[in-house]
Amino acid sequence: MPTECVRFDAEGARLMLALLERLAAGEEVPEAVVQALLETPAYRLFFAHHNRFVNRGLAPAEFAAMLRAVPRGEFASENPQLQTMWSRFREAPARLAELQALYDEVATGEAMPQAAQLARRWLPEGAALDTTVFVLLDGMSGGFVYQGQVAFDLLQMTGAGRFMQVLAHELHHIGVEGLWQGQFEAPHLAPGQHLALEFVGLLLGEGSATRLISGAPEEPEGVAQWQGHMAHLDALFARAEDLLRRTWAGEIDEATFQAEVPSFLQGYMGEAYAVGYVMVERILAALGSAAVLACLREPRRTLAVYNEAAARTPGAYRFDEGLAGAVAGL
Repeated sequence: MPTECVRFDAEGARLMLALLERLAAGEEVPEAVVQALLETPAYRLFFAHHNRFVNRGLAPAEFAAMLRAVPRGEFASENPQLQTMWSRFREAPARLAELQALYDEVATGEAMPQAAQLARRWLPEGAALDTTVFVLLDGMSGGFVYQGQVAFDLLQMTGAGRFMQVLAHELHHIGVEGLWQGQFEAPHLAPGQHLALEFVGLLLGEGSATRLISGAPEEPEGVAQWQGHMAHLDALFARAEDLLRRTWAGEIDEATFQAEVPSFLQGYMGEAYAVGYVMVERILAALGSAAVLACLREPRRTLAVYNEAAARTPGAYRFDEGLAGAVAGL
């Protein structure tokens, strides 16, 4: 039987709300209090996540400086991550009652069993759900999976109902990534093949969790971006294929690959979500749920299976058959 143990930790959000309340009241908060917050498991994961890509970094000291600027309502930084975070944190004092009510609603963890059940509906047999789910205040990433753990941003939550759907989305990532780990790290893979397979996994992982579980964005800031993606699908597919081709051929090294990937994740739901969503939608419509689950079990098959579905879908973009076949043959 697959493991199913989903733990819940909202301590990061509780402590951050308490800190913001003290700062908004004009209290001089001791540095030890701020440091205790930043050293919680939730915020250790937060910093690991925001430092995971090349050319992107976030230091605890600069994040703490931004927090202390909240009462003044003025803050400037050349760090684009902090700029994005500041756009939400500066509004936090005026939202404290709302955020506390939302915290009280989700901190019970009652959404966990329903979310796990929803995620499991679209997981291959044998996928395990063994993780900790953190609730914190992030300001940039609405939800993410990293190092086998899940985190959600209270600042960007819209209610407990939507939280359950997004939680199921992230739990789906946990399930499939557990299945994929050995495949992505197989010793026979050349470095470019390993990275290309990772990128296929990104498209499939975000696409399947979005199409099958959480749905296209409903929030106003995400709808416009999504509509733009849908209006330029072939161009997005071509850009994704170009990165796959160059990576597979060994034309770029890992540092260049890691520097390019974030461009597919920019915004509320970036290009990787849209391309993957449409891939899964076309596979599901043309070949059925068994084909989707087969890809989720063995992501190397995804491009070839998608091309089979695209051949039955008038006007659908198709990946280079040679590339698709080579990836499937790993």
